[in-house]
Amino acid sequence: MNKHHSGLREPLVISFGGNALVKGSDRRSQSSAGQQEASIPACDLAAELFHGGIHQLVLTHGNGPQVGFEALRNNAGKEMLEEDPLDVLGAKTQGQIAYMFERQIRRFLADRSSVHQKIASLFCMVRVDENDPELHEFTKPIGPWYSDLEAEEATSLHPEWVIRRIGNGKDKGEGRHLRRVVPSPSPVEVINAELIKDLVHLRYLTICGGGGGIPVIKTEKGLIGVEAVIDKDRTTALIATVINASLLAILTAAQGVADPVEWEKHGEEAPIIPEITLDEGRDILSQLKAGSMRPKLEACLSFVENTGSSAIITDFAHASNAIYFNGVGGTKIIPSRNVADGHRVIIV
Repeated sequence: MNKHHSGLREPLVISFGGNALVKGSDRRSQSSAGQQEASIPACDLAAELFHGGIHQLVLTHGNGPQVGFEALRNNAGKEMLEEDPLDVLGAKTQGQIAYMFERQIRRFLADRSSVHQKIASLFCMVRVDENDPELHEFTKPIGPWYSDLEAEEATSLHPEWVIRRIGNGKDKGEGRHLRRVVPSPSPVEVINAELIKDLVHLRYLTICGGGGGIPVIKTEKGLIGVEAVIDKDRTTALIATVINASLLAILTAAQGVADPVEWEKHGEEAPIIPEITLDEGRDILSQLKAGSMRPKLEACLSFVENTGSSAIITDFAHASNAIYFNGVGGTKIIPSRNVADGHRVIIV
């Protein structure tokens, strides 16, 4: 085992954002080939841990851009085929991204003649509450970024779409600062949680919970999909709790949580808060952007409150240090300043 891994405990949960797989607004970056290439650093980090001896490892991922891309492809063929709803598009992207991850991880392990090849990609449905008010609130960004003109054209073609300014309105290139938003209900239950626990126990590297899981509600006739995209941070925290994870790592674009006032002034240049207690986190939660940093901090607060663990929100550049060296970089969320760390939850 690599000496850097020797202090880590199992199981570990690592989640990667769907935005991390799309490096630009050009067609190449948004293609399957471009996303496969962008996934290499994240997959290699997970494969390195697995190869180094961390065998109870769970990977989850977002799908915000990808499910929006599929909606656009879906719409392009609507004259010939009926369009699929969001839950079906979520299922498609879950398989797409898991395929990219598993293929790259297997390649990494084969290049090192690793004897550890137990990898499983798991289809995942997640139950939501049919009375959740978030089913009627449009907060989750999906698909590409739009300029004002592109947004106007999109809504003329799709009057049912809701397109809004994201973040503090800073351009994402070529004047693009708008995205389509959809409902994002809270996860209540991971339908196949017991299978995830079994695979972890059998020491499989398990890819699951993609895109926050496919949202379903329970009815007298069984499970029914709903038009929504669950936030992957909330589902990842739920999975980590269910399997009693010792460490959770979620990749995001920001290095950590910025003071909301400073964020409004400086955007991505705002300094991060190095440490937040449960009480401090609750105080600023409502001031953070829905569909962005708010669900990340919310997931951390829930995990910390339920387990007594600590959490860290950071970016991929600081991920290795956060995982290997107890959260170097980023924002650390702790129960209180009088309570020592138990398990750790790291959102990277």
